[in-house]
Amino acid sequence: MPAQRTPCRGFTLMEVMVGLLLLAMMSVMSWRGLDGLLRSQAQLRERGQALASLQTALAQWSLDLDQAADSPYLNAFTWDGRQLRIVRRAVSEEALLVVSWDLRPAATPGDAAQWRRWQSAALHDRAALLQAWNEAPARLDDSAAAVTLVPLQGWELLYHQGAGWVPAPALPAGPGAQAVLVEPPAGVRLRLQLPPAAGLGGLLQLDWAKPSQNRGRS
Repeated sequence: MPAQRTPCRGFTLMEVMVGLLLLAMMSVMSWRGLDGLLRSQAQLRERGQALASLQTALAQWSLDLDQAADSPYLNAFTWDGRQLRIVRRAVSEEALLVVSWDLRPAATPGDAAQWRRWQSAALHDRAALLQAWNEAPARLDDSAAAVTLVPLQGWELLYHQGAGWVPAPALPAGPGAQAVLVEPPAGVRLRLQLPPAAGLGGLLQLDWAKPSQNRGRS
C-alpha cells in the first residue's frame, strides 16, 4: 500500500502581511535609533570643537593679560566700550606688542557676531607703538591680519577696584587718547554671552588677577 503523504501547509496571505508589517516596523525603529545616534554624535562633535576653540581663545586672553605692560605713553588696557586694546610684552624678545580684542558684527543676517583678535608685529620704539595702537581698530577688519575666534552674542568687561567689581570705564579711542593715563586694574572680569547655535550657550565668566611682578608702571 502506498504511503500517505502529509499535506504541506504554507503561510496564508494574512500571515505574510503580518510578517511584512512587523519587519517594516522593526526597520523604522532601527532607523530612528540609528538616526538619533548619528545626531547625538554630530552634536557632541560640534560641542567638542566649540569647546576647544573657546579654550584656545581664553588661553590667549589670559596670556595677553599676564604680559600686559604699562608704558609712559599708553595704558596697559584701553577699553572704549566695544574694543579692548592691550599693550603687552613680547615673549621671545625685548619688545612690546599691541593686541586688540573686539566683537565684530555678523556679515550677513542670521549669522552670529564673531570675537576677533589682532596682534601687531614686535615694536621697539615709541613711534611704532603709537602707530600700531592707533591702527588697531582698522586692523580688526582685515581678515588676513585678524583671527576669528568664537561666535558671541555679546561681551562685557569689569575692573576690580577697591572691594568690588565695576564696569570698565570707557576711555577715548581717538589718536589723542594715549594722553589719558590711568592706573591698571588689579583684576579684570570677562563676561561672554555664548550663542546656543555654537554648541555652547549661556553666560561664561572668567576672572583674571594681576600678577604681583607686574604691579606698578614701567
